[in-house]
Amino acid sequence: MPIKNKDLIELYINNFATRSFRNTADLDYIAARMCYRAALYSQFLWSALQAFEKYYKAILLYNRIVAKDIKHDLAIAQKYAKKLCFVIELSASSIKLLEHLNSYGQYRYLEVSYFVKGSVFAELDKAVWELRRYCRVLDIPFQFQVKNLFQCLP
Repeated sequence: MPIKNKDLIELYINNFATRSFRNTADLDYIAARMCYRAALYSQFLWSALQAFEKYYKAILLYNRIVAKDIKHDLAIAQKYAKKLCFVIELSASSIKLLEHLNSYGQYRYLEVSYFVKGSVFAELDKAVWELRRYCRVLDIPFQFQVKNLFQCLP
């Protein structure tokens, strides 16, 4: 059975979600780790916030949840994530980190005071591990024949 135009559009949207959001989030995550190690805490908070924002946007786009008003607000992204057909399971420490990033990460121009304490480096790694696993196509609603199915998946 040949690939239909609608199926091709689905592949393009998934590819866009992967390249624009998930892969870019990975780079923001790496930048956050580097900033933390260099004691650039304001930049760490911003980069980590950006990573999680983009991971959520990728998840929502893979699942075709319309969410145009997220901007830099993880609470809004999490609200939209409740519309998914599955539950994103995060540990208490990951939820706490996301709340901290949402409260302080967006203030990269020092509009408010911020702080970083505890084992944030390990908490960042854990939270990324827990959320990023959802950054893929979890259900392929269309069927077609291709030589290599893995070319179609992120």
